[in-house]
Amino acid sequence: MLTQAHRLPYPQSKSKTHRKSMKSIFAILAACLALTGLAAADAVNTKCPLSGKDVDAAQKSDVSVNIGLCCEKCQAKFSGDAKMKLEAVKKYVGSTEKPANKECPISSKPAKAETAADAKITVAFCCEKCKAEFDKDPKKHMAKVK
Repeated sequence: MLTQAHRLPYPQSKSKTHRKSMKSIFAILAACLALTGLAAADAVNTKCPLSGKDVDAAQKSDVSVNIGLCCEKCQAKFSGDAKMKLEAVKKYVGSTEKPANKECPISSKPAKAETAADAKITVAFCCEKCKAEFDKDPKKHMAKVK
């Protein structure tokens, strides 16, 4: 049982009010993020690569390729660099080989399958029609992703 010294300095009813206020603040914050499109912050683009219109957060596709690297040091550098991943996906999209490349994109040394890393990006679109068109042939449209 708690002693008087362990009790909160304010009445319990104020504590409940405080919790309700915090829940309301978090709900408002979540709504604001969804309305401003920040929920789609994982997409690499803000304009549809097919139409050029603003993207809809609900319309997105993931594109990935397996990139060979020469060593663990390059693997770590590649894994932490979003720009390098985007460039690799643009260059090797559609490749069925694992890894898709023969030489390390960082050191230009021969790539090793054991130190390969997946480069994955999310591309957003303005509508279902554009998403479906992109999904048919990502290689055809990848150069337009900015």
